[in-house]
Amino acid sequence: MNPTPDHSSRAHSRISPSGLGLLAVCPSFANDNSKPEHPLTTEGTLIHQHLETRDLSGLREDLRPIAQVGINFWDKLRAESPDWKEQVEPCIQITDEMKGHLDLIRVGETEAAQIDYKSGRFHQATAATNIQQKAYAVGLFKLLPHIQKITVYLVYLRLEEVDYEVFTREQLPQLELEVLAVLRRAQAAQRGEIDERRPDPAACTWCKHAGTCPALHQLALPVAQAYASARPEDLAIPDAYDPALITDPSVMGKAYVLAGVIEKWVDSVRHHAIQMRLEQGIEIPGTQLAHRAGKKSISDPNEALRIAEQFGISHDEFMTAVEVSGPKLLKIAHDKAPKGKKKVAEENLENALQDAGVMSIGSETLYLRKSK
Repeated sequence: MNPTPDHSSRAHSRISPSGLGLLAVCPSFANDNSKPEHPLTTEGTLIHQHLETRDLSGLREDLRPIAQVGINFWDKLRAESPDWKEQVEPCIQITDEMKGHLDLIRVGETEAAQIDYKSGRFHQATAATNIQQKAYAVGLFKLLPHIQKITVYLVYLRLEEVDYEVFTREQLPQLELEVLAVLRRAQAAQRGEIDERRPDPAACTWCKHAGTCPALHQLALPVAQAYASARPEDLAIPDAYDPALITDPSVMGKAYVLAGVIEKWVDSVRHHAIQMRLEQGIEIPGTQLAHRAGKKSISDPNEALRIAEQFGISHDEFMTAVEVSGPKLLKIAHDKAPKGKKKVAEENLENALQDAGVMSIGSETLYLRKSK
């Protein structure tokens, strides 16, 4: 059995296929690596590593059902085309300067399948329009000249959904042009030959330039000026920028998108202001450096209980310091139950907890989700 692969040291090309989507939105996009890795990203890396070996024994118990979705789909493809050859995590050369790793490819006589596991909670661009998948298809068509058709699969592990699209060799020139169009504009922006910036929540949320981007600043400037004009008496929002006075749905739609962008801009400004203060020693007018203690968290409750008991803390006393996650507890009941009875087991536990008065459900929250 092969050891679980480590992705942490894997080399990537300067522009990778996974970054093409954000570069299509904004050629000047650059990933912000200064922030801690998102927990879902860390979990996704673990899931992918164990999917490569098809061995889930060392994977965290709560992540195993998610990874199992990928294995089940893999098995389905094997059953449909048992004679096809397959390769896990192949490196695909797309252009002279860009390459990337696919999760899985399966190759027949004239057809192939490329499989990309997605472990996030949301859908990405459809398989038919996903520039990352088009880039990999371009690379596969070049690598495998006998292949006439490639089926692209986006396997959403948490959502238990699969999106797919079929590309033919006849489409290769168009696919290659689409990829090159994004790649060349991004390279020109990196070289400073163009300064093309398109503020959009999809890109700005993750971009290291958000705090200093002039295009994003232009979006926030009118609001900032309007707020400033309300000082010094108070910080009331002038009528022109009061969302309560917006009556046109199309205007509200634009304002809603802008709200998400400005939220990211504010976070990035704070981040860059701290960097300016700490790294360059520059005082920021109207501010003073303060400290907030780091959050204390327990990673292993069982071991924490064992140690606490050595210091005279009883089990009952320990439980008063424990906050139990309702969704996680219900998921345990769901995962432990036999197939076909999982939902019933989860509902029975939830009903019992509510009947005992130890579980309460908060009021429903309404929100607007971006349309497809």
